Parts: sequence; C-alpha cells; structure tokens
Amino acid sequence: MSWVEIDDAVFGRVVVELQPTVLEIFQARVSETTRLHLRMLVIEQRGPNGQGHQQVNLGTHGGSGLTLTVPEAFWARLWPLLEQARTTQYQFQQY
Repeated sequence: MSWVEIDDAVFGRVVVELQPTVLEIFQARVSETTRLHLRMLVIEQRGPNGQGHQQVNLGTHGGSGLTLTVPEAFWARLWPLLEQARTTQYQFQQY
C-alpha cells in the first residue's frame, strides 16, 4: 500500500491512498471518504486551471467521484501514485 498527503486548493488537506483493490481519498474537512474500486476507477487529467493548479477527476464511468485541484508543488507527489493506480488496475480489467 502507498499513499500521498497533499494540500488541495478546494478541499484542503487530502490523503490519497492506493490499496490492493481500491483508491481511497480522505479529506480533512469531511468525515466520509471516497472509495473507488480499481475495476471501476477512471482517472482523467484535466490540466491546469486558471490559477495554474493541476486538476484531475477521480471517479467512475458515469458515476460519482471528485475533482482534485492540486498546486504544482504537490502534483509531483500525487501524479506518480495515480500512475501506479492505473498500472495496478490493468489486472482488474482483463476478466
């Protein structure tokens, strides 16, 4: 398992954790977490917004999820973890 802690421009402190079968997003401002099974996970990099923060949608096809707005200083930590999630998820899409 691996995780990264970032300061999101919208949500504040966020921890994104890759577990063997799920990507889980914890937010300091809310008590609920967002859990996305790797079989259903969609990662959509949207690029920088008007303030230069990278935006990435983490969700499911046509379903729920959230958009992280990540300052550049934290993007270098988060993006490798999301790439690792994509690599791990291939095994779940082959059956």
